[in-house]
Amino acid sequence: MRVVGYVRESQGLAESETAFAQGERIRRWVAEHGHHLVAVCRDTREPAGASSREGYRALLHIVRSGDAEAVVVAELGVLSSDKVLQEIMIHDIRSWGVAVISTDLRELEDLAEPPADATRMVVRDVLARAGAYLDEFARTTPPAVVTELPQPDVVVELVSDQPDGLPPRSGDPGTSAAQTARPSA
Repeated sequence: MRVVGYVRESQGLAESETAFAQGERIRRWVAEHGHHLVAVCRDTREPAGASSREGYRALLHIVRSGDAEAVVVAELGVLSSDKVLQEIMIHDIRSWGVAVISTDLRELEDLAEPPADATRMVVRDVLARAGAYLDEFARTTPPAVVTELPQPDVVVELVSDQPDGLPPRSGDPGTSAAQTARPSA
């Protein structure tokens, strides 16, 4: 299996594991399981404590190009310290047919389907429903525009033409509670 590793130094990670140590854990996991390491994408802490995410963007490029079958991280906290954001990132990677693997065996339950963690379960459910919605409604091609449609008579109810918002009075000239009209083009 073609594997891409992802490492990130962050103050939020357990024991502040260095990118080098994370990379070694990934290399050891790949060697033990007989896979092929294609690349290791790395985000390191900037001097002011900020973290660049160019490594993650490179990882997404590799995933989306079809050059990887799995993404391996030392632990899920490398993706993000926030579980909800982790799940969004995992969902995005998996949506390209790529597995997400943690070298930390304690996280097998977090990556399982369904996950044992309630937060992860809810986020996955919301993401699945959002995807279903987009597939059905937002990602569909709009129908071809037809310029010449027959114009049937349509009943239009005039609710109010008064500036005060009150309905028209029945005795007012030129107003009617219901009119027959043709829609204009």
